[in-house]
Formats: sequence, C-alpha cells, structure tokens
Amino acid sequence: MKQQTLRDCWAKEKGAINAWCSIPSTVTAEMMSMNDFDSITIDMQHGLVDYQVALNMLQVISVSGKTPMVRVPWNEPGIIMKSLDAGALGIICPMINTPEDAINFVGATRYAPEGHRSSGPTRALMVHGANYHDEANDKIISLAMIETAEAIEKLNALGAVVQFELNKSNIKSEALDLLLAVYEIMATYGNTNFLIEGHTDTSGPKAFNDKLSLDRANEVKSHLVDKGVDANRLSTVGYGEDKPKESNKTRKGRIANRRVEFKVVE
Repeated sequence: MKQQTLRDCWAKEKGAINAWCSIPSTVTAEMMSMNDFDSITIDMQHGLVDYQVALNMLQVISVSGKTPMVRVPWNEPGIIMKSLDAGALGIICPMINTPEDAINFVGATRYAPEGHRSSGPTRALMVHGANYHDEANDKIISLAMIETAEAIEKLNALGAVVQFELNKSNIKSEALDLLLAVYEIMATYGNTNFLIEGHTDTSGPKAFNDKLSLDRANEVKSHLVDKGVDANRLSTVGYGEDKPKESNKTRKGRIANRRVEFKVVE
C-alpha cells in the first residue's frame, strides 16, 4: 500500500491539516488536492455528496498523495465498506455512543480475524497495490465521533471491560476486538490520557491478587502500546480484590471481577 501522509504526521508527532469537502464537485476536490493538506475528507453525512460523486472525488484525491478520507452518513457497515472499497484510506463515523457502536464501526473497517469487513476491494486493490489485503488492517484509519452526553459518559469509563481467566494475566482472544475499539478511541483523542485499572476476584491470597491485578493492567497497556498508543498516555494501577464489581460469593460474580477497566484522567 502507498505511504499515507496523515499517518506520517502522527508517526512524527506532528500536527496534520485536513481539508473538508462538502460540495459534490471533482473540481473542488482537485483544487484542494493541489494545496498543502495532509488529508482530504469527503463529507457524506452533512455534505451534499452521494456515493457515485464520492467515488469520482476519491479518484481525483488519490493522484495527489493526500490521505483520502470519507465521513460516512451513519454507522452502517455497507457504506463503510463501499467507501473503503472505493479507495478511502480513512473513515470518520458519526454518533458513536457506546462501546458496542465502536466495536461494530471498527469491525467494519477490518478484515478477519480483527473485524468483519467483506472482501471485495474493487478500486482499492487497483490503486493501493496488490498487497492491500495484507496491509489494510494496519493502514486504514478509523475515527469515531463522540458527540453526545451519553457518549462522553461512556468515554469517561470507556465502557470497556476486559475479562480474564482465573489467576491469569494474558489477554484472551475474544478480547481483541474490544481492545481494537479501545485503541481507535485512544487514537482519535490523541491528547487524552488514560488510567488502566486491574482487578481480581477473591480466589487467591491478597498479596497474590494485588500483583495479579497490576499484571493484568500492564498486559493491556503493553498491547495498546504495541498497537501504537504512546506509553506516556497510559498509567496502570492494580486494585486486587478491593473493588469488586459483583459479589464474589457466586461464580458469575467472580468471573465479572476478573477484569481490566479504563478511565480518562486529567
């Protein structure tokens, strides 16, 4: 796949300038492509652009070397996948209110096993290279728009809970989709810091549980850092068995308490 200007800026910890196209015009897209922008976004939500015009605009933007982006009308897999197949290298999705919304959105931008994107990159394969399938999951940019009071409340806890096996700190495979959604939110809010909180049930000695809870938090931090989150934005703490989410008297409660959660910090 071609190198992306926008990701280059982020890798160098530089600011990026994005152009916004609301007018359904290839001439407008061409004019913006000739200027010093790092990315160009076609607005299919509040702009006047439909899919066919967006495809024509993507063709113009692609030859400029700018990162072609699309803001889709809604969190709907069909239009997300069609925009990527048309050559967009980034999707902005409005009205992400819950962790489930984020998981569904990010999943639509990723091929299996990380997501559920259907394979059929008609134009993307032609313009981004024969290795598109191999590199797309690492190159596609997914930006979630947090716009409502409900979403802000969920963001404060990220609404995400990573579960663990008894006395284990390794991340389970079924948690990878959730952590991918967490990563995308963290990438979207690049100036925000997060606290990763580890917890256990009461199955082991307290000293063991204190260490295990911190190990769990650090394991999640390492995973997110490997994905690209700046380690300086993430802090960890282990609460052991001190902050149960449910009663430890039941098996269901003990399973729920073996977890990692996220908080936004000032």
